[in-house]
Amino acid sequence: MGTMKSLLFTFGQLLRLQTGPQALPYSPSLLVITFLLLTLMPVLMAFGHGPWFNLLMLSILTHGFTFLAAYLILYVYKKPQRFVQTAFAMAGCLFLLNLLMFIISSVVPPLANYLGIASKAILYLLLLLGSCWTLLVQGNIYRHALEIKLGLGMLITLAVSMALAILLMLLKVVVIGA
Repeated sequence: MGTMKSLLFTFGQLLRLQTGPQALPYSPSLLVITFLLLTLMPVLMAFGHGPWFNLLMLSILTHGFTFLAAYLILYVYKKPQRFVQTAFAMAGCLFLLNLLMFIISSVVPPLANYLGIASKAILYLLLLLGSCWTLLVQGNIYRHALEIKLGLGMLITLAVSMALAILLMLLKVVVIGA
């Protein structure tokens, strides 16, 4: 229990940009578990609401590309030994941020309708802020893993995101409603 509490505290620090992946333990097994949770998350959230196989394939492609890019970037910077902690930090933070955005997208519309305010505008604003924070957290992880400035970490994060978007367009992956 103490280890789980410690991990959650460390992920909290990562999400607040107070530390880097070096604060996490070197654990390939925790990386695999976290990667599986992150990959299965969209399928579990959409269970009974959509084509689960398409969501699973999209999730595997998206996260697989992200972690392959992270390994290649670490390799180019001559720091491949940092991959496990870096990928663990990314997977855990992405999982927690995606969970938060799922909760927001589930709670905001009914609450906004109850209060009589424009729920879509609030929801989109919150999701946009969450997406921006996700990019900032990933940039911070790269900053610490590569020992670079935050601005360069952000540029790397944006480049990986753009490359992923281009790959998805080239593969003509279209997921409606996901």
